[in-house]
Amino acid sequence: MSIIMRFFRTLVGAVSGIGAGVALSPLLASFSESSGAIGLPIRILAGMLLGVFAPNMRRAFGRGFLLVDERLEELQRQLRLAYDCDDWRNF
Repeated sequence: MSIIMRFFRTLVGAVSGIGAGVALSPLLASFSESSGAIGLPIRILAGMLLGVFAPNMRRAFGRGFLLVDERLEELQRQLRLAYDCDDWRNF
């Protein structure tokens, strides 16, 4: 049973890593010549590690959602800087 739960925690981490990589892809593409292709596997691996070392499913989902939320906040900061928006309420 432990192996099955570890597999599902890893799966949750991989899905959250994919979400974080997709949210961060504009930033990764701006830093490299080859559209930031190396950044997505790194994010997926980071999400999988966060999921596999979580003690239970609840914490695996929590860590995954925190990872995706952090990357979405970073995407919002990137867009604010790109469009030079000073007031975040008008964005």
